[in-house]
Amino acid sequence: MDAKLLTWKEARIIVGYYFSFWIDGEDKIWAKIIWSALENAGLTIYKTDDEEMIVRSRVAILALIYQEFSVRSELSEYQDANFRRLTQQHYKEIFSNTINQLDEQVYIVLEALNKEYPNGALFTLMYESAFRGSHGSLTVEQTDEVIENVKKIILDKDFCAEYDAFNFCTHGYNIIEFRSIPIIF
Repeated sequence: MDAKLLTWKEARIIVGYYFSFWIDGEDKIWAKIIWSALENAGLTIYKTDDEEMIVRSRVAILALIYQEFSVRSELSEYQDANFRRLTQQHYKEIFSNTINQLDEQVYIVLEALNKEYPNGALFTLMYESAFRGSHGSLTVEQTDEVIENVKKIILDKDFCAEYDAFNFCTHGYNIIEFRSIPIIF
């Protein structure tokens, strides 16, 4: 059987279903950028119907990761954020897999993203997206200034929301440790 690729054009439809965290669509922009990292890692290729479902489910895994990052960084709590979490229907679909399967996929996806965006670059990309989403229209200079300040905090290893989010995106967690998921087990 020949290998097939789940292209961004196809994945975009699934992204539209799972990603609606910010009103301005910053999360969808992040997903598009990140999709190329999954392509580079070979995580969008499938041969069988079962493999295709795993590849498609990685969009939901990205949504869980993005939501968790936004919650851990506390940007979802910003006063004007208008942050929308995944719905109960999303959770039902995502958790049709076992916890072990979800943990494995979170690990695979985060490992691929950190390989593509090493040395904290993944954190920067995620933080910039969530910061822009939570704060509305900002100039590049405004965002860059905030990112530089946050990098200093993280380098000092001061425990704060940003450092917690940094640890999450660089080391990952088991799905049971995700703070953004309501208790549904």
